[in-house]
Amino acid sequence: MIRTRAGLEFSSDLIVWSEPTTCRRRKNVAAGYAEIEQSKQKVQKYLEDKGIPAAAVVFEFVRRR
Repeated sequence: MIRTRAGLEFSSDLIVWSEPTTCRRRKNVAAGYAEIEQSKQKVQKYLEDKGIPAAAVVFEFVRRR
């Protein structure tokens, strides 16, 4: 069960996780991608620690302007 900020509970098979720190602009592209990869690994470990298998997780990166 998932509890919303309003206190409602519901079940879901889709979670969307937004990571705003990866949206920072970097002058060095390699450093930017390294930061994104570090964030991705932290999120993956967190989800695995909560019992969500890696095969159930999809990372998609969207470029914002």
